[in-house]
Amino acid sequence: MAVVRVQYPDQSRLSAEDLDALVDLGDRLRAELPLRIEMGGNLFYVFSDPDGGASELIGLLAAAAILFLAFGSLVAAALPIGMAVFGLTVGVATMTVLAAVTDVPTFAPVLGSMVGLGVGIDYALFVLARHREYLARGLDPREAAGRAVATAGRPVVFAGGTVVVSILGMAVANVPCMTVGGLVVSIVVLTGCRPVRAGPGAGQRVVDSGCGAV
Repeated sequence: MAVVRVQYPDQSRLSAEDLDALVDLGDRLRAELPLRIEMGGNLFYVFSDPDGGASELIGLLAAAAILFLAFGSLVAAALPIGMAVFGLTVGVATMTVLAAVTDVPTFAPVLGSMVGLGVGIDYALFVLARHREYLARGLDPREAAGRAVATAGRPVVFAGGTVVVSILGMAVANVPCMTVGGLVVSIVVLTGCRPVRAGPGAGQRVVDSGCGAV
């Protein structure tokens, strides 16, 4: 196995045409040489279209359908998904900044999206379920939101911190691409936890006739 590193100029001087030229070179080498050639790196991350968009959209639609059946309310179903997507958007945006200073592995955006959506929706459901429980007890929506964040918000932050510490454990392997990938996923998890704590306050009146069953 051999690794060949291609050095490019500053990213501001590159375009998608440079990526196309590199891909064409790889195709020619595969046709001429009896070798398995794989390519990756920052150039692919910046200028190539992500492959996971369709699968993520299907996952979001499936989650929305399940949440709607569980809560019986469009607002209640949309709130966890909206908070997860917001946190994921902020986290993915940081990848571009990180890519300017180091090499981001190509698996990082896909892995970050999967973990970010899962963590964001899961933690948001935890806080939202506690909020609806307090509403079912007859508390004022504003007080219910405050108590939900006070009781369920702290475990969410603690759980998110545990996930971050565990993922950052990839640095122990002393593999640079794994370390950077773990850092990217950790950023997505951290940004996904922050809007979760503010969610009940933004949707204080998320309640339907079946909230007592939550």
